[in-house]
Order: sequence, then C-alpha cells, then structure tokens
Amino acid sequence: MQVDDTLNLFNELQALQQSVAAKTKTLHDACDRLYTIIYFDNNKLIKKIYKLKILD
Repeated sequence: MQVDDTLNLFNELQALQQSVAAKTKTLHDACDRLYTIIYFDNNKLIKKIYKLKILD
C-alpha cells in the first residue's frame, strides 16, 4: 500500500510540475512579446528624435 501511495504522490507532483512549466512558458512568451514591442517602439522613437534634431 505504501508503494501505491508513493506512486500516487509522485504522479500528482509530476502533474503539478507540468502545470507550472506550462504557466511559466506562457509567462516567458508574454514577456518576450512585450520586450519586442517595447524594443521596436523605442527604436522608432529614437529614430524620430534623431531626424528632428537633424532638421533643427
């Protein structure tokens, strides 16, 4: 019986780990998308500022 209980606990732990891994990947993907958006928006802004300084 103890072996069955241990196996059940191990299976529960493995399921929890998979759930956390999926949530972590989702969070990392969202952070990557946000970083990309911010990076490209900042580059566009810097280029616009540079062009304005050239025109002054």
